[in-house]
Amino acid sequence: MFQEGILDPCLSILDQSIDHRKEPDTDLRRHNDPKYVGRVLTSTGVLEGNWSGYYYDGVSPSSWSGSVKILRQWKSSGFQPVRYGQCWVFAGVLTTVLRCLGFPARMISNFSSGHDTNTNLRLDTYYRPDGSELPCVEWFTRSDLGAKYNGWQILDATPQEQSSGVFQCGPASLVAIKEGDVDLNYECPFIFGEVNADIVTWTYDTDKQKWKKAYEDTRSVGKKISTKALGSFTRLDVTDTYKYSEGSSEERETFQKARDKLDMSSMAMSAMARPTMAMPAMDIPTLLPDPPKPRVTGKFEVKSRPEVGQDVELVLQLTNLAPAASTLTANMNAWTIVYTGKPIHEVWKDSLALTLGPQEGNPQSPDCVLVFFRVRSNRSCSLHIITYPSIALQLFSEVLILKPHFHSFFQKVRREGLI
Repeated sequence: MFQEGILDPCLSILDQSIDHRKEPDTDLRRHNDPKYVGRVLTSTGVLEGNWSGYYYDGVSPSSWSGSVKILRQWKSSGFQPVRYGQCWVFAGVLTTVLRCLGFPARMISNFSSGHDTNTNLRLDTYYRPDGSELPCVEWFTRSDLGAKYNGWQILDATPQEQSSGVFQCGPASLVAIKEGDVDLNYECPFIFGEVNADIVTWTYDTDKQKWKKAYEDTRSVGKKISTKALGSFTRLDVTDTYKYSEGSSEERETFQKARDKLDMSSMAMSAMARPTMAMPAMDIPTLLPDPPKPRVTGKFEVKSRPEVGQDVELVLQLTNLAPAASTLTANMNAWTIVYTGKPIHEVWKDSLALTLGPQEGNPQSPDCVLVFFRVRSNRSCSLHIITYPSIALQLFSEVLILKPHFHSFFQKVRREGLI
């Protein structure tokens, strides 16, 4: 049962599409094709996305409690995008519209969700030598792909990447995503990366003039993929329908299959080229080995609970696990970030050299003090917080990236100039 006045805005979304405005007769004849309709719905701008933290000229994405008000406002405003939405708002509106038009649909939540921007099925992070960082589904048959790929089809309404010059994503067969068939329509590589990308950290070796892999995480992307259970307000875990068990031979083989289909040897290198530094080669393990034991371990500890207006004191504790003495350099930095993780300003930077004996920790733990400062802003509410300091440990040409185990130093404070 839908609320009154919802069908008209949902049908209007189809009429406002680019294809309908260009060739209305052709567009209408294709409204019996669920692939076409789903793709049109992901490309029509009912909502305007905003991840800045500033919503003074609209509605905060977290304030919406349903799709009805959004659809009615979009219709009554003359089809102007409603401000503002983020992923869950886009997904909720799309699910409402799909169901209104007769498509069985459900929302899917993914933790954590990968955003692969260069079609290499990896989320790459690059660090300079000093340690600083370079800066919903629906169900139908797929007559275009074959019966194997019928069933749930994945649509992503959040405008993240363009396809054919338009922000649109899907439909992609759920079977194709699980099996690594990323060469099929539509946007299968991007959606595969959302649920099963590897996270790779690279550091630049100035002596050898090349990138070196510092760390690889194959397990963090695509956990607890969830939807609402039928008939109850409980979470239904559907992770096993999107991917094989994390770390299993089937999961690694599927990842390798997907990479092979994308021909990484040529495509990724051209997409990832940077103006000053050559990018690393992409070696892919077919099976997930046990992670190597580190030669140096370390952690940050917070001396006391951080308070607004006070310095933040951290203690860096390092331990040499090798049987011989080790001399290393620690490069550390901290940035202000907005809540999405986007870095804004570097606020602290330090470097230290120390020698650790065999299997020895540093008894004189160096203190890392982040001095309180004010952020200039013309907004009434500053949303800047301090990100974790990161540290690059260079030991026998090996690198380890560490971050403190706490989420943020400060909550937002509604006073001008405070962090």
